[in-house]
Amino acid sequence: MITIVQKIVFALFLILAPYIGVANDVLVVTTTIDFPGADGTPGTLRWALYTANKGTGSVACPSPWVPGCDYDPDMDTIKFNIPASMINGPASSYVITLVQNVTQSHWPVYIDGFSQPGSSAGNPKIAVSGSGNDAFNFTNNQYGNGSGSTCRGICFVSVSSFALYLEGVQDILIEDCWVGVNADGTSSPGTPGSKGIASNSPLITTWGKLNNIVVRNSIFSCSTIYGIELTRADNVKVYNCHIGTGVTGNEAGNVWG
Repeated sequence: MITIVQKIVFALFLILAPYIGVANDVLVVTTTIDFPGADGTPGTLRWALYTANKGTGSVACPSPWVPGCDYDPDMDTIKFNIPASMINGPASSYVITLVQNVTQSHWPVYIDGFSQPGSSAGNPKIAVSGSGNDAFNFTNNQYGNGSGSTCRGICFVSVSSFALYLEGVQDILIEDCWVGVNADGTSSPGTPGSKGIASNSPLITTWGKLNNIVVRNSIFSCSTIYGIELTRADNVKVYNCHIGTGVTGNEAGNVWG
């Protein structure tokens, strides 16, 4: 027999359910193919970034609740499990070529390139090709706060403006990422004016400075301006990185520090 208390609890659940997010979602990328559109197609990197961004596109989830918006601010994880049949890059890597810019990350996200089977430090298997487009954005503005995000184990090739763009965020970790370097260690120049990690938006002064940015075990090679350019930033720590060289540290590059 259902008690009065159980009925009350069930009724409260029905009322509050729309406002309750699912914490720490794991979003798995299963294809190298990209499709245009803000939300992408399930299994694509674009879809994973969009979903981790709470399914909001370029606007914050409104109040009261509306279908399609995830109001959960907890960090989601993006993992990779692309089948071997889709290998399309050097050193048996998987190159995801973006057909247009992806959505900004307004909420924390953990992008784990090492989750792809066979990928490890010094042997990355996931590459993101800008192909005239930018790659990842971690931002803090009127739409949300991407502070606390991590990106690891990703190669960024053929980047347009930048590989990783930071705006007003804190506690960011970027590790074991290669910019301008293919998975086999050969160079992959960006377009003229491209940068590795950058921040130069005036919104930084509105929503707070960058703070506690850690970059380690990464390579910034063959961009044409800067490997790392962080303006209005405090507590930036760079460890064991190659800037202006390739994998071995001996190759000549045309990128500044």
